[in-house]
Amino acid sequence: MNYREELIKSPLKVIRGLKKKVDDKSLEYESLINLESRQISLRKEKREGTITYQEIEIQQNKINAGVLDVINAIEEDPIGPAINSGRNVVYKKNKYTRNIAIVISFGLLLISISVLCAFSDQQIYITLSPIILGVSLFIYLYQEIIVLFTNNYALIVRRRNYYKRKSENPDKKTVLSEGDSWFCYPFVKDVTDYLSNYYNVFSLAESSDEAQKILRDGDLFAFAEVEKPAIIILSAGGNEISAKFRNKILYPKYEDGPFFTDYLDTVLNEIVLFYYEQALRDLEGMGADIILHGYDYPRKYDKSILNFGGSLYYAIKKRGYPNPPLVIKELIDLFNDRLSSLADRYSYVHYLDLRNTLKSREEWINEFHPNNDGFLRISTKFRNKIEEILSNKANSHDQM
Repeated sequence: MNYREELIKSPLKVIRGLKKKVDDKSLEYESLINLESRQISLRKEKREGTITYQEIEIQQNKINAGVLDVINAIEEDPIGPAINSGRNVVYKKNKYTRNIAIVISFGLLLISISVLCAFSDQQIYITLSPIILGVSLFIYLYQEIIVLFTNNYALIVRRRNYYKRKSENPDKKTVLSEGDSWFCYPFVKDVTDYLSNYYNVFSLAESSDEAQKILRDGDLFAFAEVEKPAIIILSAGGNEISAKFRNKILYPKYEDGPFFTDYLDTVLNEIVLFYYEQALRDLEGMGADIILHGYDYPRKYDKSILNFGGSLYYAIKKRGYPNPPLVIKELIDLFNDRLSSLADRYSYVHYLDLRNTLKSREEWINEFHPNNDGFLRISTKFRNKIEEILSNKANSHDQM
């Protein structure tokens, strides 16, 4: 069982699973007994309606945090903070080494099969071998390799450019960029690219990344500790609400009433009140101000070869919703509301509202992503927010 992933779906199941794994005389076991009791009580209060939704969120987040502490105590955390204050080189190893090896191995396997078929005495194998090879490579390229290698290329190039810019302009403020395709999108200039014209930007962002990988990435915390960025910009959650959990948050056949199922609350809690809040707490005290954003309303509802997640618009339409753009607008609003509320809890966290920034269909590549012009306008808002934060900190320092 992947305890961290299962924790969002079924906390009680995870707690009971961990109880079987630890010594019943250990401190961890005692913690799990306490957490189990609290989880059962919370479920009962929720079922009876004796607790507000906000209180449920707060209590569940505390329980989840306690469970994570137990997990970290009994096994190595593969994606959690990996802070090593002694190292002076951040992101030294290429995290894609294994993935590239898989891709190469897959390609060699296909080539080997093709060669064997080609030298076979059976005419059908000779005929089918190039077809099989071509189709297999096309499917794999379309779904995996494009994203893999564009992400890898972007990370390598941006890392090299960061150290070059920093050596040439050491007085420029350092900005850490970590997130999804709004910070790393192939074949266009995205937010990270534009901000790099004004700051020393180190990017860990990768297209198609989900919130868990983004917000629990050990490199995020390691870089923040070693390089001491003035600003950290985070972009996460879009892949969950638009694609990964689409079938669970939409009704199979819409008739009337609310647009979304109750599962949307689970998804938003997982993104906002769990992974985001854990990351913000881990980054506290590192001296950086953090900017969160909740995306803009899409203006272009069509399919694109780069739109790997498929069309949310058409997923909504085929379920019988009368006004898909209105449904998407409400989804974006709910997500932004959660981020705004979260940012209000921390003095060093700032929410950036990007809604209605892009008002033309011509500023979008597809349903989920702006084009060069669109990202320029989005990045301008980020830059204005960064300058506002830096100015306020400078004024505050002068008054001391």
